[in-house]
Amino acid sequence: MKLGKVRIRMPLRAWILLVSGGLHGIAALALLAAGPLLAGLREPDPVPDHVVMARPTEVPDLPPIVVDEQPVPDWILEDQPDPEESLDIEETVDPEMEIEVDEDDFAGFTPGDEVIGIGAGRIRGRFRHPHRRLRPEPEPQRTPARMVARSGLRFSLADVKSAATGTLKLAVKIGPDGKVTDVVVRRRSGVVSFDETVQASVSHWRFEPARVDGEAVASSIELSLSPARSRTTPKPQYPSRAVDLNLEGVVRLAAVVGRDGSVTEVKVIESSGKGLLDRAAIAAVKKWTFHPARVNGRPAPCTVEIRPIRFQLQ
Repeated sequence: MKLGKVRIRMPLRAWILLVSGGLHGIAALALLAAGPLLAGLREPDPVPDHVVMARPTEVPDLPPIVVDEQPVPDWILEDQPDPEESLDIEETVDPEMEIEVDEDDFAGFTPGDEVIGIGAGRIRGRFRHPHRRLRPEPEPQRTPARMVARSGLRFSLADVKSAATGTLKLAVKIGPDGKVTDVVVRRRSGVVSFDETVQASVSHWRFEPARVDGEAVASSIELSLSPARSRTTPKPQYPSRAVDLNLEGVVRLAAVVGRDGSVTEVKVIESSGKGLLDRAAIAAVKKWTFHPARVNGRPAPCTVEIRPIRFQLQ
């Protein structure tokens, strides 16, 4: 190469490097100048056709939104709150509002716990655990019927076949006024006179009626009754004066047996007609002792008709 009269000699490699550097510089300047233009001409991102925001209490019936041929999952359409609406749903729910729930939903919760109510067509939010529904109803205060007055436990020793007597079991129905409306025999004692007289007398017993929360109601109670049983029965002494006068006769007596089994009173059912003989029989029976009668396991007074006492000379 010549520059005027001066000849410059350069190797071929140097010429290639010089030309390449110049071209790269020109390209860089061109990119810097075209950068803002290219940025302004960038094509915007694609926008979906429409977007639906569903409120907690309603979901519009719309076809699924398709983006790039892929259906939007169902959960995107559910429970999307309004950004401008307060999320404190508890303040907008009527505290007296009835919300249908299953008791199984509240297993393990205690009264006063706050729980989340979830379900189609129902409010999703926080509400008080309805402990009034889950708490069992209080048991009513029950007072059973009780006997106020009883009488008529009476039988005859002549009907007792053995020392060991059975137990009379009755089912007694009592009205709200305390009066007996029916008596049903469950089991007999085996002493006929005792079973008959007791069944008849129980119909006239007085009861304090059963009560539920203080209100008198009809009720039924079970009664177990057993007659008195002889323990010691010393024989009467034949009065010597009656022997001298050749007095004979038969005396029929009834002994009133107390709760302790002792004879508290002796009544003459049929006199012999001779005072000496009657008094001797009464004196003997007063010394008798019994196992007391029982009503539901408790000792009770009882009247026992003694076998006829016969005074007869040999």
